[in-house]
Amino acid sequence: MTMKKNILVATFIWLFSYNAKAEYDPCALDFYPVVQKQNFKHALTVEQPAVFLANTNSKIILSVADLIDLSTSKLNTNMPYYEETIKHFKARLLSLEKPLEDISFLQPDLSSLKGREQQVAINIYGFIIKGFQAGLFTSKAMVTVDDDVVPTSTFTLQVGDEPQPIDEFNKVHKIKFISNGEIVYESCWMDK
Repeated sequence: MTMKKNILVATFIWLFSYNAKAEYDPCALDFYPVVQKQNFKHALTVEQPAVFLANTNSKIILSVADLIDLSTSKLNTNMPYYEETIKHFKARLLSLEKPLEDISFLQPDLSSLKGREQQVAINIYGFIIKGFQAGLFTSKAMVTVDDDVVPTSTFTLQVGDEPQPIDEFNKVHKIKFISNGEIVYESCWMDK
């Protein structure tokens, strides 16, 4: 009976550790060293029509013209469905009728798409991320926290080694823009 208990306990420990590892997210950790810290100014107004990227109590607002320009400059022309993505991205943004629109209208549920449509949607998501990040770095984006315009944010870049690497992509990079104690924007990626 003791042998069966030992096997049962060992099985539960193995299952628990397997599930815990599957739910592990190195981007959720916040102990990586800060390698860069800088204040960035933000635009106090933006041209309309404009789109915004929302995060809890904050918004990053960017004019449609700036989003198109920042998103589509210096692109890899070898990306799959390049021309189709550019055409769709611009057409959807230029057809906005409201002066301010949540960018989520350009982000469909990827699980409902297949093939070409899914790849175009993925490319557009990349354009959105590139455009809003560039808007923050170039001071073309307006930022609000609790609907109040904020003139600056503090940018931090954290870089460190993943504590439990599972492949060669073990270097974690995290960027954050914080204003008035509120995370305005954050992104995380891993590489070698």
